[in-house]
Amino acid sequence: MPKMKEVLREILIGGEKLVYNADQMEIAQMQMYGFIRRGDNLIRVDNRIFETRMYNLFLSEDGCGS
Repeated sequence: MPKMKEVLREILIGGEKLVYNADQMEIAQMQMYGFIRRGDNLIRVDNRIFETRMYNLFLSEDGCGS
């Protein structure tokens, strides 16, 4: 799951706009776990709680959190 974490970091911290492709394993896994959804053919974080918790995790790992 390191790749899935990297993709989520790119979306949340990097502001990346990733195209939805259900054939990519990371995207399929994130959708299966309920982390993302398809919106305007782009990947979007599906749940504000997931978004906030993951964002806080990534910030704390980067040493930017409080």
